[in-house]
Parts: sequence; C-alpha cells; structure tokens
Amino acid sequence: MGTGGPGEAIEREGIRAFREVEARALLGELKGTGRVIALGGGTPTAPGCAALLRESQAKGLCRVIYLRGSVETLQQRLREAGNGDRPALVGGDAVEEVGALSAARDPVYRELAESVVVVDGVDEEHLVRALEALVRAGA
Repeated sequence: MGTGGPGEAIEREGIRAFREVEARALLGELKGTGRVIALGGGTPTAPGCAALLRESQAKGLCRVIYLRGSVETLQQRLREAGNGDRPALVGGDAVEEVGALSAARDPVYRELAESVVVVDGVDEEHLVRALEALVRAGA
C-alpha cells in the first residue's frame, strides 16, 4: 500500500483494501508473544479480525483490553490532534462522525474485551498504571 499514513492509504486504495491489509497485519502480530498491540479503532470490525482475536484469546495467546472513551473525550482528542491523518469514514467530518462510529463499534469492543478501562478524565500516567495492573493481574 505504500509508505503514507492510513489516511493516504484509504484515499488511494479504498477502505476495503485498507481493512484487508489491517487484518493480515493483525494475524502476523498475533503470532508473536510478549507484546502489547494497540489496535486502530476499526480493526476489530474489519472482516475476520474479531474472529482472529477470539481465537487467540481462546488459546490464551492474547487478552483484549478496551480503552473506552466517551464521544466527547474522543472528539476532543481528535480536535487536539488536528485530526492527524484520520480520514472521515462515513462521510462528512472525522470529528463529527465519532458518535456514529462509537455507537456501531462499542458492542463489538465490549464483546471482545476481557476488561474495559474508561479513559475519560484519566491522564496518561494513570492510564499506564491501570493497564500495567491489569496485565499483571491477568486481566
């Protein structure tokens, strides 16, 4: 897909091709051990990815921790980041579509997650400590 960021890849190749590459990358990463993999928001909803995650969980090869933020928190983070390289996925503005994407994705995330960590109002240092504690405790 080239060397540009996700936004460029989606614009050039389309969302379907991007999700296929994402699924292949996830499969490759799930073969490793002793790592933390931070998935993109759409990864669990990409074709086959939820099944890959469930299978790896069942084998004890991975754990899924859902970092859940309110729509307001997610929108604020996107605004602060200037949207980065994130394209709008459902049309319109990337910040404004967060509510629709969150509503669609949240049930999938919750079904996959062994633990949910709410990130609203939590600074990075406290979040890292909470995640470390979950990992040590076996989530």
